[in-house]
Amino acid sequence: MKYLLMFVSETEMDQVGSRSEVEAVYARIGGWFDRYGAAGVLRGGEELQPARTATTVDLAGSAPVVTDGPFIEAKQSIGNYAVVEVADLDA
Repeated sequence: MKYLLMFVSETEMDQVGSRSEVEAVYARIGGWFDRYGAAGVLRGGEELQPARTATTVDLAGSAPVVTDGPFIEAKQSIGNYAVVEVADLDA
């Protein structure tokens, strides 16, 4: 079964703090990708652009409406995602 994992943060990486703090966060994320990639369950994933670069397309009306920025107000943003394939949720 495939699962989509989302890496969520309450701050953008450029707002984390010092360079060493940012490097520590990336090291933890990189370690996760290394571990699960080596286990053979990682099927894909990407780092996403910051929420401030988002563009939203709303298709609810009669014509598409394009808006700069994320669609909803949120304290959290998705920074990365990964697709894993494992036997079940426990794995």
